Amino acid sequence: MRLSLFLSRTWLLSRPWPLGLLLALASVTASTLAGLAVQAHFNVYTLANLYLLAVLVSALLAGISGGLMTAFCAFLAYNYFFIPPTFTLFIANPDDFFALFMFLLTALVTGGLAGKVREQYHLAELHSEWMQSLVALTGQLAAASSQSDIVAVISRELAARWAVGHHIVTLTPEGECCVRAWPEGEVLPEPLDRADGDAALIEAFVRDGKAGPQRLTLLLRPLHGSVVLVVVDRASDFATGSEARRLLDAILGQAMIAFERAALVQDNEAARAQTEKERLRASLLSSVSHDLRTPLASIIGSASTLRQFEATLEAQTKRELAETIEDEAVRLSRFIDHLLAVTRTEAGFVGEAEWFDLADILHPTVERARRYFDRHTIVLTMQPDLPLLRGFPALVEQGVFNIIENAAKYSPPASTIKVALRRDGAWLVVGVSDQGEGIAVGDQARIFDKFVRLKPDERQMGAGLGLTITRNIAQLMQGAVSVESPLEHTQSGGRGSCFSLRFPIHADAVEPSVS
Repeated sequence: MRLSLFLSRTWLLSRPWPLGLLLALASVTASTLAGLAVQAHFNVYTLANLYLLAVLVSALLAGISGGLMTAFCAFLAYNYFFIPPTFTLFIANPDDFFALFMFLLTALVTGGLAGKVREQYHLAELHSEWMQSLVALTGQLAAASSQSDIVAVISRELAARWAVGHHIVTLTPEGECCVRAWPEGEVLPEPLDRADGDAALIEAFVRDGKAGPQRLTLLLRPLHGSVVLVVVDRASDFATGSEARRLLDAILGQAMIAFERAALVQDNEAARAQTEKERLRASLLSSVSHDLRTPLASIIGSASTLRQFEATLEAQTKRELAETIEDEAVRLSRFIDHLLAVTRTEAGFVGEAEWFDLADILHPTVERARRYFDRHTIVLTMQPDLPLLRGFPALVEQGVFNIIENAAKYSPPASTIKVALRRDGAWLVVGVSDQGEGIAVGDQARIFDKFVRLKPDERQMGAGLGLTITRNIAQLMQGAVSVESPLEHTQSGGRGSCFSLRFPIHADAVEPSVS
């Protein structure tokens, strides 16, 4: 608002009519009356200073034009009222003629210099106002993260500063079009209303001057990102070289920088995503190739031995080779199941949710784990009368089994794994505690990422997907999984970890009856 008022005042003061002439007549009249009042006490040449003061005041208030008009009026009034013969413009004495000429020259120089100083002062004030507004605009553009946000900032700036109707059309290299108009809902000028991301149509609109004589059309081409078309009403307010046009160009220059920055950020994010995608692909290929090669080698070796030496092998040896083939085939099947589970849980393809009793899930899960991990003692404890859960029971079974499997892999033989089901406020919690080496605090967050294995062991098959699957399952049911480690401190350091799988109890869940 301050800048708009200042621009209006600059426009008015830059014209001699009517303010410049009014100030000239008023200041010369005041100086004449003051001179007539004191002329008995001063000589005629001293009174000229009154008129020089009037020229100075007019120039400071009305600029160069006001100062020059006041100098000319002062020359006439001084000659008419004070240079003998008075009340005529005739000059009888050559000395008076020379003095009057020097007065006119001094008045013109004084008016011009004072007016120039005034204009330079207001120009500096204007530039200071510009800098403050552009700094504020730069901050808003820096906070805008997308093309539509940048367009919204520019539109608000134009509407607030000049209250001028405008259209802003942006066209990305991919052909995506973003349009913003002010006032809201204003229809695009033809044929832009049919542009729909057509760059050729937009360029033809600018080239052929189809916006009309009352509209200013500016086409911006950042080095990166969108082509920007700005159509502004009241083109006469933004004449080339005017203060308003220079400010408009500065605003759009900042907008171009913002568009380029947003495009570069988007490109960097795309490159970073592609790099991460390639990294994950390489990790997947490396893990899959390793974890498939080991069991396949065992299967091929055992099958080849059976085929070549079947007649000479003892029955016990044949049985062991067959068991090896079966065990390795089961491991391969579980590995493939893990890959499919990661894909399903990340994509959300899990079927319909249903009500189920978590206790009914844990019993068979623990029994299956006892058969697979018979070198460990697995203990199950559960609170009675727990409410039902709503979700995906098959996935929950897989998530719990993955945690037990992880505990068995990293716990010493003959150790105890404890599985506990309890209620914690509005949550049902499945806790799995082991007696392993524990997990460092810095590693506790990343163990749930894909393909992360803290201590890869050739004897332990796995691609680092089990805990990732469990995390995805928990998130699908609005739950969470966390780890606490170590559980106990010994002289050689902390030991043991406890994984907690938490599921929310729904408000309409069936609660246990209280007798």
